[in-house]
Amino acid sequence: MADIFFPDLRVVVIEDEEFTRKIIVRGLRTLGVIKVHEASDGSEGLKVVATVRPNLVLCDIHMEPVDGFQFLDHLRKLPIPAIASTPVVFLTADAEQHTVLAAKKLRVNGYLVKPVSVNQLQKRIESALAS
Repeated sequence: MADIFFPDLRVVVIEDEEFTRKIIVRGLRTLGVIKVHEASDGSEGLKVVATVRPNLVLCDIHMEPVDGFQFLDHLRKLPIPAIASTPVVFLTADAEQHTVLAAKKLRVNGYLVKPVSVNQLQKRIESALAS
């Protein structure tokens, strides 16, 4: 796996709970990520991703009105391959097997169960970007 220079990454964090979103952003900053963009649901997240063209998206699953599954489904169907193939890691408190399987069917690049440590975040980012 190639070394990742975290300060060069553009990351979008999609999380409806502001407190949790800020913790994730803080973890990314600890890793050296400078360009972090935020969205509070999947609809807003799609707009941010289309504008920013990030290297990676970290996305909650259970949000309204557009949840993480809907976000990922719409993302993968976009007509611009460079955006549609953006790596996505789900960050969620939901570790149910049916949820994980549904995420895999949508070609998620990683799955982290909250709460997440900076070390776990780093490993999952490296893994998602290498795939």
